[in-house]
Amino acid sequence: MKDLFPIPMLTETIKPQNDIFYQITKARKLRGPDKNNYTSYYDRDAMANIEGWDELSETIHGHCKSYCRAVGIQKKDLRLTAWWNVYGYGNHHCWHAHPSALLSGTFYVNVPDKSRPIEFKSPIESLVQAWHFKAFDHTRWEQGVELYPKTNDLLVWPSWLEHMVPEIQTDPDERCTISFNIL
Repeated sequence: MKDLFPIPMLTETIKPQNDIFYQITKARKLRGPDKNNYTSYYDRDAMANIEGWDELSETIHGHCKSYCRAVGIQKKDLRLTAWWNVYGYGNHHCWHAHPSALLSGTFYVNVPDKSRPIEFKSPIESLVQAWHFKAFDHTRWEQGVELYPKTNDLLVWPSWLEHMVPEIQTDPDERCTISFNIL
């Protein structure tokens, strides 16, 4: 048996020099309550006042360059855009992809014990479902993969790969991440 069309994902553990978690949670508290209970902030300067971000972004950028070399992507000018996310009770992030980017990823600033996973959907799901609905559940063609990253883990994947975070069911979760795109 031979697997076809694997999807490469980079996984690394990196340790920032500064307490980025404290800085992000402080920035989140300054914003006050969010009526939509959303996790992310897409401000143009979301990372501007986070001490140590320049160093961490260089490290992330370097890992993204390594990913590109490993899979044969030859783009030279890779630009990183990033934003932070704070998850608490009731927060979730529905299925989505980042179609305007080359790569996407997440750095896990703080992940409490028993935190929810990040889930990835197989890009062949619609094809498998069209072939024969539910026939391939619990087989090698299972349609989702759950990953349980830990604090300081970095994940990088192709931006077209759909992903989500299920609803947080503990209070407070204090799950904090930095999501990013490579353009």
